[in-house]
Amino acid sequence: MIAKVCFRIEQDEGFPPIRVEQLDATALPDGHFRLESGPCFAEGVAYHDIVEALPTSVPGQHAFVRVVERSGFVSVSIILLDDDVEGRVMDVLRGKDCVIEQATFASYRVVAVGVPPQTVYAPLIAQLGELADRDLISLIEIALGARDELREGA
Repeated sequence: MIAKVCFRIEQDEGFPPIRVEQLDATALPDGHFRLESGPCFAEGVAYHDIVEALPTSVPGQHAFVRVVERSGFVSVSIILLDDDVEGRVMDVLRGKDCVIEQATFASYRVVAVGVPPQTVYAPLIAQLGELADRDLISLIEIALGARDELREGA
């Protein structure tokens, strides 16, 4: 059964442009859910993480409590700052088995990326970092999970 897990988003001077992010999830026993979409702004969670969430007053929506089990995916959020950069971002991600979702929030075009455990992370984030250094994208590493060694290219 598909449900929505809701994450409160802290804003700083109106950013991000949302206060709650809803992620698709599959209901599991004991109030647990497997996230079926990657976050754009919800920090500390990644695609296929198992989370605990409590029912809200809205049917089918649940409020995030905590991560129960990490999936091994890394969450990266990319805000496209240049109209012509989307193709370059997709070129970087192509062939890396990433889970990619796109959304628009107000005037922000966002690409939520779930980087799977089998993908070597350091070269991928370095290539995206080059685009960020040129002010073509804004890059946010939302959740590294248990992969602290990623920066070293392990």
